[in-house]
Amino acid sequence: MTKYWGRYSKTYLRPEYKWVRVGTLGLPLKYGVDSKNVKEILRNLKEYGLIDVDVENAASIFDDLLRDEGEKIRYALQLIEENGIDSAHLVVIGNRGTIVVKIGGVVLIRAEIKEYKKLIRDFKLEAER
Repeated sequence: MTKYWGRYSKTYLRPEYKWVRVGTLGLPLKYGVDSKNVKEILRNLKEYGLIDVDVENAASIFDDLLRDEGEKIRYALQLIEENGIDSAHLVVIGNRGTIVVKIGGVVLIRAEIKEYKKLIRDFKLEAER
């Protein structure tokens, strides 16, 4: 239930949040992504309105040399094949979704997409509480 009041909205989605500014970032929602689906999601990022991809590997400088989004995605898939996934989440803030994948304590993959609702629907993701 949401009541709009001036520039602010009183929301009852979660007890820890009481006030949300309407039209700005809003509440971040976190969806768990199954590690089996991460490779398929990364391969099909263009289908979900890819905005940007970033791969940070603290153990290598090779990721800094990659410029093309396709190269970054191929490098991310290679790292996943070699090392496996520790955690994967979809974080939704405002009208954008960010897929965050952590590999070991060393690699962080972030992919920002526009059509996060389609991703949630396709993979039947559920919000974490």
